[in-house]
Amino acid sequence: MLPVTPSDNCVIASAKVKGFSIKSKGFKNIFSYLVRTMDWISHNGQIIREEDFSISHKNRKFKYSDGFFETIIIENSQVKYWDHHWKRIFRAVNILQIKKIPEKELLKSISELLAKTNTKDGIINIQFSRNEGGLYTPSDNSLEYYIIIREDLSNHTNHSTDKIKTGISRKVCNRFSPWSFFKNESITYVLAGLEKNKKGWDDIIILDERGYISECLSSNIFWLKDSKWYTPNISTGCIDGIGRNVFLEELRNSGEQVEIGLWKSSVLKTADKIIRTNVTGRRELMIEW
Repeated sequence: MLPVTPSDNCVIASAKVKGFSIKSKGFKNIFSYLVRTMDWISHNGQIIREEDFSISHKNRKFKYSDGFFETIIIENSQVKYWDHHWKRIFRAVNILQIKKIPEKELLKSISELLAKTNTKDGIINIQFSRNEGGLYTPSDNSLEYYIIIREDLSNHTNHSTDKIKTGISRKVCNRFSPWSFFKNESITYVLAGLEKNKKGWDDIIILDERGYISECLSSNIFWLKDSKWYTPNISTGCIDGIGRNVFLEELRNSGEQVEIGLWKSSVLKTADKIIRTNVTGRRELMIEW
């Protein structure tokens, strides 16, 4: 994890504000609490209120999906798995031929936004876009980015051991491309999400165009069979997930057997255990056939 230094005026407030109980010792602390609960974003390193921010109709990510996004966990004021995130960001801008942002500049922007909002635990989302200009052919390859604190981590943490009811999509499929490893165009996942809801599932498995297992809606998939772990190859069009890579490292470091390859969904019927992994954690799946 990479430490993020909070600002000197990060304080814990103490009062009841709209039904929320907080510890306070004066106006300064209450003001600090209110600052924390405001919606702030960082746009190209400048912190502004969300209400003062707007995306131009010329924004290339809005018009052409000419960009990508990254979801990052903050725990105890530390950026989790930063090296993995930076590696994927670096690969993405190379593929898209967008000018790179210095790593220190991006980390500074994250740190300043967390300090402004006194955020110690949370989920942040970074949207990257090529600067506006041109039609399909860009006229400017520099980078625009904005950082959003998406939610408090406690709202996303689920310690339940219940298996997640999951089905297999029959409506959409993944296709491999040189850029399918990062999060870009999302219509496949939107349609899969609609199918999931219609079927009453809690998650959904997406196959690739050849019928091989690819991934879940917002997670990678692993399964255990006879003391050996399996997970789909990136060639199925799945995201090269942070949680996937962390789990692979853990398995290899502990000496467990793991194989990356291509399998049809029928292999899941005899699996001893099936799990999904993403940056927020791991959960076991129960497939409805």
